[in-house]
Amino acid sequence: MQIRAKAVVIFQNKNRFLFTVCNEQSKNQVFYIPVGGGVEVGEYSIDAARREVREEISQEIENIELLNINENIFTYNGKKEHEIVFIYKAEFKNKLAYEATLITNSNDNGTKIKVAWATTDEITDKHIKIYPECLWEILDQLTKDEGSTNR
Repeated sequence: MQIRAKAVVIFQNKNRFLFTVCNEQSKNQVFYIPVGGGVEVGEYSIDAARREVREEISQEIENIELLNINENIFTYNGKKEHEIVFIYKAEFKNKLAYEATLITNSNDNGTKIKVAWATTDEITDKHIKIYPECLWEILDQLTKDEGSTNR
């Protein structure tokens, strides 16, 4: 097991947040994570955040802010994983992206990336897990702070 560094980005549109929709095949369970992915060797996490958003949903970002750094040890599809996650929030440069259907690309496995906007209430009502687990606290705080960065 190796430690993997990841950078993820939270996007907020009023009380909704943008997530990548994932599926843990071994449990046949859908879960949500913020848009993002691995930090490459020699790359700063903030640069990885920008690159991953560009690669996954073809958007440029601005007003990026580091909110949290979180460490997780878990099992995914039967394999032990260890990651350190840099959690950012940011805004789309193209403000129309908040209301548009976002065009997604494929991940490293060739699978089409799916994204969804959801409120924390919708996630709770549908019993969808979100990761990293510290995300609940962050989303709750962002929902309470709703104002200056929301559309």
